[in-house]
Amino acid sequence: MKIIIAAGTGFLGKNLKNYFTGKGHQVYVLTRNPKLKNEIYWDAKTLGEWKRILENADVIINLAGKSVDCRYTDKNKKEIYSYRIESTKSSSTGS
Repeated sequence: MKIIIAAGTGFLGKNLKNYFTGKGHQVYVLTRNPKLKNEIYWDAKTLGEWKRILENADVIINLAGKSVDCRYTDKNKKEIYSYRIESTKSSSTGS
């Protein structure tokens, strides 16, 4: 299975990557600071070479944006939703 983890270099992303890799899946991580072979540059705003990695992906996990480990104030909830929605839009519309 081909799995893409957007913004997957943090605690949760690393654990997901290790879990799925350990199960024999092909895992790519989209990140602003690629360091490893399976990491691809992605700024969550513009299209780039990363778009080809999405082709034939079985699973896309979007971890981009504000951490959900916070108080759920109206401001924080808006930030949690908006960044994930906007990064998804850039991936699908080519903006």
